[in-house]
Amino acid sequence: MGISLITKLKGSTNNNLLPKIGEMKVELPSVDSPSVQNRGFTVDIATAETIRLVNANFTSSSLGDNLGTSLPLDSTKTNSAYISNADATFFIPNKYNITSFSAGNKNKTSVHSPISFDLSELAYSKALNIVNLSNTDVYGDIAAFDGKANLVYLSLDNCPSVSGDLKNVKGLSSFKGIYLLNDDNVVCNMSDVASYTALEEISLSNKVYGDLSLLPANVVDVKCNVAVSWKGTRSSSSKIFTCENLILGSDIDNFLINMANCQKGKTGNIGLTGTRTSASDEAISTIKNYGYIIWVNGVKQ
Repeated sequence: MGISLITKLKGSTNNNLLPKIGEMKVELPSVDSPSVQNRGFTVDIATAETIRLVNANFTSSSLGDNLGTSLPLDSTKTNSAYISNADATFFIPNKYNITSFSAGNKNKTSVHSPISFDLSELAYSKALNIVNLSNTDVYGDIAAFDGKANLVYLSLDNCPSVSGDLKNVKGLSSFKGIYLLNDDNVVCNMSDVASYTALEEISLSNKVYGDLSLLPANVVDVKCNVAVSWKGTRSSSSKIFTCENLILGSDIDNFLINMANCQKGKTGNIGLTGTRTSASDEAISTIKNYGYIIWVNGVKQ
């Protein structure tokens, strides 16, 4: 039988910028023009906890009040918080029970939040269902969300320091939306995206590989800023999806003819860039009859 040697070292630290066991560390630097968008965040957590804040104070949406350096979290509702304009660091206890975390603004690229933390902090949050961190300074590997069966929405548009490969993010049986637009360091292979069978919306990163026809059947909206291909055939039981400036090159005819054989989804604009021929005239007529508006190279069809 082996012998174990246990050594105990005496000592302590007064460094309040070090996270305690189970705490999630988040940084929020000061900005030139403070606003509720760049000084706020929301969090849901399954247990009542208290956030501690260092080098700043909590405030109201007016950003003018001093509400102290601790914030109780209510486990029965979404908790909104605002922090004064300073180089702040805050700590959320019991990160294992966080169910949602949001900051920044998914719909406005001009609204940037400097909130920053390593995505690996959320790897411990097993019940996580919503992450909305588009237009922020978060960083790390998206593999942190692997196996998150409860995750419904993951919004990381315009997060240049996020990296990884979707092949390492599996088991997302509840996944309805993933947003990675303009993320240069995230690999999106269509064969991996195809495994997200509940997916309805997707914004693709700038590293897209494979055939877009492999998108899951329930997808109704696609955003992508790089050229993609459409060589395969989307199942006729799949939904037609809306898109903006989808760069398909010589595959536009293939796309339209295939879409004309699919089911009506969420109507709206279908914007395409590339070369279209008369081969897809009938397909355009069919899709328009469903209520969609089709644009090719900026020209309404």
